Amino acid sequence: PQELNTEALLSFEDGEVTLIELKLQAKVPGITEENFIKLAKEAKNTCPISGVLNCEIILNASLV
Repeated sequence: PQELNTEALLSFEDGEVTLIELKLQAKVPGITEENFIKLAKEAKNTCPISGVLNCEIILNASLV
């Protein structure tokens, strides 16, 4: 990728992270939006940190 920009909003309840909303915008030459979103979702689903947090994670990914 030429550029990756990620924003994360975390929701807390009783001192625990209950929800993470990720906004990912990227410049990736030579890739379709469909393939980019597929790869971004795969990365989210296999992230070891996400597994440890054990909370809902919402990913909004797009090419710019």
